[in-house]
Amino acid sequence: MLNDDALIIGVEDYRAFDPARQSNASTPKETIMSRIIAGYVGSAGNIVSSSPSGSFSVVRVGQGLYEVTFRDSFSIEPAAAATQIRDDGGDGQGANTKANVTMPILERSRVRFKTGNSDGNAVNRDFSFIVVGS
Repeated sequence: MLNDDALIIGVEDYRAFDPARQSNASTPKETIMSRIIAGYVGSAGNIVSSSPSGSFSVVRVGQGLYEVTFRDSFSIEPAAAATQIRDDGGDGQGANTKANVTMPILERSRVRFKTGNSDGNAVNRDFSFIVVGS
């Protein structure tokens, strides 16, 4: 059961109630984040899945370098996280944890991801990401 201190999360709306800042229960809740964009990008730069559908486009701009452009820009600087999707041995144990994805650019209208292998070299890899903002 949720109480007044609970965090209420939804794909279209992300709200929190701070009792210390609100005078009574009838005061509207403060919107702190209102947009979430998530995606799965293939190593060729293809969109495997997106949520919401059509919310971004992708171009592979170099070896292991992917530019994701949001259909609608965020009104504030968003937050983002990403991870590679890879299983080197095909046994469900995953890949070398040094193989990673970084974000050299994160702006209101776009984010750039760089994927690499365990030696630190840029290589084309599948990855997924989530961006949250308003």
